[in-house]
Amino acid sequence: MTVAVAVMVLAQLVPAQVAPAAGSAAPAAASPAAGSAATAVTARVDCAAGRERTTVWDRARAPQVMRYCDFLAHAEARLPREPRRADQAAEAAGNLLPGQAAPRLVRARAALALGQPRQARALLDEAQALDGEAIGRDARAQLALAVSLRETGATAPAVEAYRALVPRLDALPEDERGRARIDAALALTLGATPASGEAQALLREGVEQGPTGLRSVARAALALVLDRAGSRDEANAQASEALHGGALAAL
Repeated sequence: MTVAVAVMVLAQLVPAQVAPAAGSAAPAAASPAAGSAATAVTARVDCAAGRERTTVWDRARAPQVMRYCDFLAHAEARLPREPRRADQAAEAAGNLLPGQAAPRLVRARAALALGQPRQARALLDEAQALDGEAIGRDARAQLALAVSLRETGATAPAVEAYRALVPRLDALPEDERGRARIDAALALTLGATPASGEAQALLREGVEQGPTGLRSVARAALALVLDRAGSRDEANAQASEALHGGALAAL
């Protein structure tokens, strides 16, 4: 059992599925024309902050905003299992309030789920142009940025995006956090200033506290990082543990 085998394991990793949130029937679709007629709202709409206090009177006073939030909630609910439908719902939200960045962030995540990293990057660029702080406020958007950069070959920007994500890993949903921790740790070993020590710390945390199904994968990644750092005896030991722990079964 060697580090070479651990590298083979990591090369076959696929993104973990995220458990679906409870969803409701999709709201009636909004056409681009209808959205263009309702562009009066330019300030950022925070659906999460207002949803618990929403009343019938609120819906009567701001029907477009309420429909926008309904579409966005539907998109989030559908994204884990039905990314294409999530994209459609988020697009409808964007048509209602074209000046909002949030629909583009959701659509970027859907594009990644559909294997379209270039489309994801374009949507993230649009969101950033509308709201310069949009990605920084949302750890999932920061992760989407890092992944889209990595998958389109922009290695140096991807490393920086992962580096910015590290302090916010705990803000990710649990099912996304484990895989993101591994990806971020490996990214930290690349670039002009590799941070092997920080990467090892992240991966040891993943081995000890990560989702059960990914702990052996984190150990395999740790073996690779240790090997790159010259700690070959521990690297081989970690690789052997990873394979005995079921790293292959986690793929």
